[in-house]
Amino acid sequence: MKPYLTKLALLAATLACSCEYEKLPTYSGQDQIYFAYADDVLSMVDELFVHFGYDEPMKPETTLYVGVKVMGSIADVDRPVSFVLVDSLSTATPGRDVELLPELSLVPAGKELGLIALKLKNTAALRDTVLAIGIRLVENESFRADYTKTRFSNVNSEGKIVSTEYRVRFDNANIIPRLWFENLEKCNAIFGEFSNTKFELMCSLLGFDRSYFSYTEGNPEELFTARINLYSLSWIQTMNRYLNEFREKNGYALRDEYGNEIKMGSTIN
Repeated sequence: MKPYLTKLALLAATLACSCEYEKLPTYSGQDQIYFAYADDVLSMVDELFVHFGYDEPMKPETTLYVGVKVMGSIADVDRPVSFVLVDSLSTATPGRDVELLPELSLVPAGKELGLIALKLKNTAALRDTVLAIGIRLVENESFRADYTKTRFSNVNSEGKIVSTEYRVRFDNANIIPRLWFENLEKCNAIFGEFSNTKFELMCSLLGFDRSYFSYTEGNPEELFTARINLYSLSWIQTMNRYLNEFREKNGYALRDEYGNEIKMGSTIN
């Protein structure tokens, strides 16, 4: 499931893209709502990874905003956006790990773009696992939610994204994964210096998560060969293609949490 974005950057980007209209028509009853990521032809990433461990000091909870978009008319009143948890895409427990925030989920008057909100909780379950939340937009008095536009993507097992579904994964890890650390020289030669931003981008684009670079048993060199080295060339090519497209689209390089340009290595062992 999106290239790395902080929650504040996601909120700012969503609001900044809103279109202004000279005349605001009243809601017609036929408008569709879908997740805004579906219109990004470069990334098409249908998930976000949140790390509580990146916060200093550690937060007990955080409110996450996800951008949505209207297909249809612009209204002169705020319109609520309804969504539900999808059990088949979720491992988080409602109430304990996550809360939906319908009172903060809306498309503002005069806007094409809006936000839905949910609260993630930093519980004891995050100490040794990654939790997932699948969410789906549903119909309400303001919007239909049966827009089924799909595009091919490499970020989930089905190879496609659905514009009315989104997934959030979260943990509280904040250190370099064990398999990378145990093969530090090799991994840095292939992927460049480790940063949380780079690793999160790799997870999103290449279809794995932190657990793939972790282990409790086995030889680290053998695991490196089996899990990493065999795929290194294609991973480097995919990352470099994305980083080049990001630079061309935005006019600047993507940078990590330290302000350094995100670069891959070049050595394949």
